[in-house]
This record gives sequence, C-alpha cells and structure tokens, in this order.
Amino acid sequence: MEILWKFLVIAQFMTTIWGYFVMEAEAETTTAKPATGMPHKITDCPPGALGTECNGGYEEYYLEHSVSEKEAKKSLKELLTKNYQRPAYCSECTSSIKKYCLGPHLLQDHCCCDLRHGEEELPWIPHSCYIGKSQCQSSLGSCLRYAEYKVCCCDQLLIEQWKSIFSSALKVHPTQKFNVIVLIYFIVKFLV
Repeated sequence: MEILWKFLVIAQFMTTIWGYFVMEAEAETTTAKPATGMPHKITDCPPGALGTECNGGYEEYYLEHSVSEKEAKKSLKELLTKNYQRPAYCSECTSSIKKYCLGPHLLQDHCCCDLRHGEEELPWIPHSCYIGKSQCQSSLGSCLRYAEYKVCCCDQLLIEQWKSIFSSALKVHPTQKFNVIVLIYFIVKFLV
C-alpha cells in the first residue's frame, strides 16, 4: 500500500510540473501567419450576410502585418536593454495625449500611417493590421501629428504598460508556489 501511495504522489508531482510546462508553452504560442499564396481577409459585412444583405456593398480587408505575443515579448526585452529615451525636442505630454496613447486610436493610426513601412513601429505590442481598398485617415487628422505623439509620448507610455502586462503574466500566483512546496515536502517525506 505504501508503494502505491508513493507512486500516486510522484504521479501528482509529475502532472503538476507538466502543467507548468504546458502553460509556458501556451503563453509562447504565436498567431498563425497567412499562407503567402492566399491572403488573410475579413469583411465589414455581418457574418452570414455575405452576398445577401450586403449585395457587394462591403469592403474586404487584408492582413497587412501582424505581431504575435512571442515576437512582442522578444522586441520589448531587446528594447529594455537599450534603455529607451524620449527625444529632447518633445514637449510635455498632456492628459489628452496620454488618453490617445492608451486608447484604441493609436493602433488604428499606426495601421493607417505606418502602412507598408519596412520596420515595425510598434514591435512590442501584439496586434494585427488590416488594409482595405479605400484610403484611411488618421484620427488626429495628420500622420505627422501621429508620428510626433508616438515618438514623444506614446512609446514611453506603451513600453511601460506592456512591460507591466508581460511581467505580471509571468508571475506565479502565491497559492501555486505553496502547492508546489507542499508537494515537494510530501515527496521528500515519503521517499526518505
């Protein structure tokens, strides 16, 4: 009976350790990139209504680029080693600029203004940008204003925000640490 009990404890320990490896592997999965021959597309037509309600009155959007969570974490890690500094010519960031930086309009403007540029301008943020046939407009009215806000205020704010998001996702909950410690204690106690 004692051997069976030891076997069950070891099996539970191995299951717990395996669970941690699976969680880590799932955290590092990347979003699938579209095949080169077939562009990934979406429409603004309601699901199931394509060809009926829309009658060709919809726009198709194609994936322009995508940054996975794994790529974003890697880029942020590299950026933090370089100690990012705000340019000296920048004026102070107002509360409305900070609100813009932390809201959805920044990413929309990134997808519009940084379209088809060689280097990704927001590599530390997991996101996907889609393009349509119509000309997009910056929510600020100008891509130059977007670029200024991004460099002078948004980059610093977003680096700190995503650093916090990624670091909190890697922390182990205190009860998980306690469970592992108790499990190791019982294994040592029963095996010795």
